[in-house]
Amino acid sequence: MIYAIYRYIVPTILILFLTVGFSCTTGKYLKTETTGTADVSGEITLFLYRDVYRLEAAILDIEGDDYTFEMTGSGHNYTVEKSVPAELAVKKAVGLMRSQRNRLKKILDDNGHTIGYQFSPVYGIFRYGSTDILDVDYRIEDKKVSVTVDVKNTIRDRYYRDIFRGE
Repeated sequence: MIYAIYRYIVPTILILFLTVGFSCTTGKYLKTETTGTADVSGEITLFLYRDVYRLEAAILDIEGDDYTFEMTGSGHNYTVEKSVPAELAVKKAVGLMRSQRNRLKKILDDNGHTIGYQFSPVYGIFRYGSTDILDVDYRIEDKKVSVTVDVKNTIRDRYYRDIFRGE
């Protein structure tokens, strides 16, 4: 009986604790807020994201503040341009999008100050049930913002099915 406890139950409990411990990552997520206009000025670090599945997003990191942005994932999906004038950065961000309609979001720090902007296309609501199909996460730790771009889980299967059909 004691042998069974040590052989099966203790390792199972140990694996459970290790899995939970390592899956709890550090850092907090930043909030975004949809806005109609951008008061973008100064120098910008511009991240242009486009992957093979036609997902597109542009992240504008305002230079000179305490925060630095970095994209996670494959380096083949995005380009980085540093010290881009704000007006040119906005023009390049809008030019990246294949859609005629785009959404602009402010990226906010814990105090509600704008530390960057996100441009993403607006999709047809009838096709996916939402006009915003991107899941863009901004995780912050020690003034470093890690950006992850993906399709929302609720529409992932439908989106990829449409892509593979050529729609």
